[in-house]
Amino acid sequence: MVERPKLPAGLKVLVVEDEYLIAANLCKELSERGVAPVGPFGCLGRALEEVESGRTIDAAILDINIGGRSAYPLADRLVAFGIPFVFGTGYDNWTIPERFLAITRLEKPLDPDTIITNLATLHRCQPAAESWMSCKLSSP
Repeated sequence: MVERPKLPAGLKVLVVEDEYLIAANLCKELSERGVAPVGPFGCLGRALEEVESGRTIDAAILDINIGGRSAYPLADRLVAFGIPFVFGTGYDNWTIPERFLAITRLEKPLDPDTIITNLATLHRCQPAAESWMSCKLSSP
């Protein structure tokens, strides 16, 4: 039996996804692995409020299009707060602004093991790296 990738228990991961089934399944997968999902948020305004609340967020999974609105302003806030994140999206790389090209883009449908592996890499290298954006991540 192959061991599934793991994250530290209790790690708080913000989930920003407006497609209910994707968000619910992602939160379920995270919870089953001991992670504490924050959300899911299907609205950028509420996700931004959560980020700016000062409550602990260790990492985030962010769709690029939330309810027809660009999530890049939220991504800018995540960067400003030093919260590492990955994009989970159906959008191609060419649609991503240059400032976010170093961010891992995981394609929908999202594979839970790939998400967990990438979040674990972010978590491991965050304290050691000058910038978590310099971490080398894997995508399918």
